[in-house]
Amino acid sequence: MRHSALLLATTCSLALLVSSSARADAPVEEELVEIDAQLAAHPHDLLLLLTHADLYLEAGEPLRSLEDLALASALAPRDPHVPALRAEALAALDRLDEALVEITRAARLGLTTPRLLVLRARLLTRADRREEALVAWDDALSVADDLDGYLTRSALLDQLGRADAALAGLEEGLGITGSTVLRLEVIERRAARGEIERAIDLLAPLLATRAGAMRARWWLMRAELLTRAGRDAEARADYEAARSELTAIARRRPSAAVRLDLARALFGLHRVDEAAVETRRALASSPGLAGARELAARIARAQGGAR
Repeated sequence: MRHSALLLATTCSLALLVSSSARADAPVEEELVEIDAQLAAHPHDLLLLLTHADLYLEAGEPLRSLEDLALASALAPRDPHVPALRAEALAALDRLDEALVEITRAARLGLTTPRLLVLRARLLTRADRREEALVAWDDALSVADDLDGYLTRSALLDQLGRADAALAGLEEGLGITGSTVLRLEVIERRAARGEIERAIDLLAPLLATRAGAMRARWWLMRAELLTRAGRDAEARADYEAARSELTAIARRRPSAAVRLDLARALFGLHRVDEAAVETRRALASSPGLAGARELAARIARAQGGAR
């Protein structure tokens, strides 16, 4: 389905926040050095081998992980953790069918974990085995609150022409996780169906957040929806609230994203020439900024019509 420029920009901002808090590689390397030393003294310690293999996976070295797991398999051929880790290593190498076999083997040996269920669903999705993947995601999401899983299952249902089920699944995930990403997806889908009032209601929890660029973006989003609902006075109030907050932020931190959102607020208030100035500033510092050229074109049309 088509997503609005504002939604895409918001989702990208959220993704950057998540990625910035990801674990650094340095501690993994340090742990590997420590386990190397222990393995030198105890080369047949199964737990050390499995830990070593897992660390190699985390470090992005699946081939070296498989070397450890070959030794572990020889020591304990019926330990289910060996095929479980082999599945992850093979998946990282795009050896999907082999990875699925290892997950089945781990299950037969008595190991079924949320991590393995999610991995199986992802592998079936990557293999384009859609109906099997849907069943697998249902199984995985019954025990694991996996944000990507809710989004992937929704995309699969869309591909199969089951839009109602896709939306229901997203709303289920939203109810369980409270995820802002899922909330935005549900809002977009409700709005695309013409259920504008429902979409507006779903934005309310986001507007309760602390002041800042993200809250201003929620105001902009609600203002656009209020305009579509014909609630122009309320829309103007939200555009003005966003403009006020973004103007203050732009004085402290005049980033391209903040300037573009300020331009949106000004455009919503019919302050077209000011919106044009802010859009030009945004494009000057970030020519590829998502939605900027689209807004510039809308402003140009408005300016042309006013002459």
